[in-house]
Amino acid sequence: MKQPNLYKNPKELIKWLKFDLKKQRKENIKKELILNIGNDDKTIIIDFEFNLVNIINKLYKNKYKTDNIEIDYKMNFDNIVFNKGADFSNSIFNNEVKFKGTQFLSQTTDNTDKSQPIKILFYNITFEKKADFSNSNFNNVDVEFSNSCFEYEAYFRSLKLFSDTVKNIIFDNIIFKKEVFFSKSVFENYNIEFLQSEFCGELNFSSANILKSYNSNVTFDNIKCKEKINFSLSNFYVPIAFYNSEIICSKSIFNEVTFLEKVDFDSCEFINEVNFNKTKFADINISNSSFKNAVKLNQITIGNSFIFNNIEFNDEVNLTKIIFSNRKSLLKITKDNDKNIKIKFISLINTYMEGKVNFEKVNIEKIDLKWTDIMGEFSIDINSNSESVKLENWQTARILKHEEYKKSNSIKALE
Repeated sequence: MKQPNLYKNPKELIKWLKFDLKKQRKENIKKELILNIGNDDKTIIIDFEFNLVNIINKLYKNKYKTDNIEIDYKMNFDNIVFNKGADFSNSIFNNEVKFKGTQFLSQTTDNTDKSQPIKILFYNITFEKKADFSNSNFNNVDVEFSNSCFEYEAYFRSLKLFSDTVKNIIFDNIIFKKEVFFSKSVFENYNIEFLQSEFCGELNFSSANILKSYNSNVTFDNIKCKEKINFSLSNFYVPIAFYNSEIICSKSIFNEVTFLEKVDFDSCEFINEVNFNKTKFADINISNSSFKNAVKLNQITIGNSFIFNNIEFNDEVNLTKIIFSNRKSLLKITKDNDKNIKIKFISLINTYMEGKVNFEKVNIEKIDLKWTDIMGEFSIDINSNSESVKLENWQTARILKHEEYKKSNSIKALE
């Protein structure tokens, strides 16, 4: 019996699975069994509303007698086309799960009402081994992962999500115990939401493209990142926001990222060093947050504004070779209330400052402006009750004196 290319109902699929498992038991006595719903080499079309719990219960004549199942087989969903939605909820996968090259579409081969929303559901799932969704396509469908745990690596590399109208891919209350990769993925007309989730390994969005679409965005709300964030070489054409999140990462890497819409970090805690390197921003607002270690901005490009508002800096702030797109481009450190922001050391070096720099309501212990040319507006509003500011070198003293900010009682120059 050859595996059919098209399943029109669960009965046809179960017939194949029974035959294939029986064949594997005869031919591969010592090897792990694989539930081959998909196929490594050819496309399989499932043209009915797929529910994994129902399939497994029918395959084993209601062995579980509940809405929860535990599967010891390796699971092969490769190269399947799901035309009418799919539900994988309430499952424990004790072995590897593959969805490589799988397509989740809102298309049908009959006259079914296509106006009904198609959903792909992964609710209450435990992946005990590797889960691989690489090269999968989601087209005009809503996708939801919720109340689930990935015990091993999760691969969402080279995903393609396209929709004619705005759809959602949601990760709600998810624990990723190891690395999770969205590298080289493309999202168009999709809201991407990570809610109340925990990343124990690397979160990797490197070389991803989130394309511009009407009213879509990327949101990380109430998340914990414990290892590493990597957004290198990615492009965000939609707004992105981090809210109420704890960034404990050993390193936060935003290397050569392009953000063409607004970026928000609100009420976040950064435990380790944060690096933005050769990254382009239209607008970014980091507010009500704390940095326990250094903040390093190197060769970033500011389109409209880069604003730190109500920030707790516990280590140095390094601003190197900042690029201002125009004379209105603004770099600002400020605070909403009367209590000043304390900064131990801030450097704005090797910068051709064509735009605006405004440090207001700040207590700066030491500042370095070495090799910086101020061609635009530069202002430092230092509270008269603050301690004297120490200048790192004579170039800094000369610049501040030239800008008429060298005041006898508030700035002590190193001469």
